[in-house]
Amino acid sequence: GPPAATVILDSHNSLRCSCPHCPANCTSYLWYHTPLNDTYERRRLSEKDQFITVEEEGQYSCRMDCGRGFSRFSNAYIYKG
Repeated sequence: GPPAATVILDSHNSLRCSCPHCPANCTSYLWYHTPLNDTYERRRLSEKDQFITVEEEGQYSCRMDCGRGFSRFSNAYIYKG
């Protein structure tokens, strides 16, 4: 299947999405947030950059948009503020 992306903590509340095994046509990043109290409510965030600053508690994950498909979802990073 497609390669998986990875969420990396850069600092206290800055996350970076990385996908070193993704092909060159994977150019934009998709970020998702899941509240800690409702693991079924995953929503896509508006950010499309490699880095995001998180302020809301919850699980964060990312994947890459490769034009005709996507990378697999990353691991979930849990932010507790």
